[in-house]
Amino acid sequence: MKVLEYTPKEFAQLEPYWRQLEIGKDMTAFQSYDWYCNVNRLYSLEHMKRLFRKWRYLLVLDGETPILIAPISIISVGF
Repeated sequence: MKVLEYTPKEFAQLEPYWRQLEIGKDMTAFQSYDWYCNVNRLYSLEHMKRLFRKWRYLLVLDGETPILIAPISIISVGF
């Protein structure tokens, strides 16, 4: 297995993997590529929030077969 990391700017590279996962019976509309296209677009418009938060997409592959894609929001502000 291997894990690859993608930034919001690299999001489009995930589409073929994401479409493969969408074929599965457990996929919901809120996990779809199209849903996260909107999330990714909205994130890029939030200039102030990006100062304290980073989005990453982790792709887990078994050989060349996608197992999962994990959207991760990293908050970088401490108290």
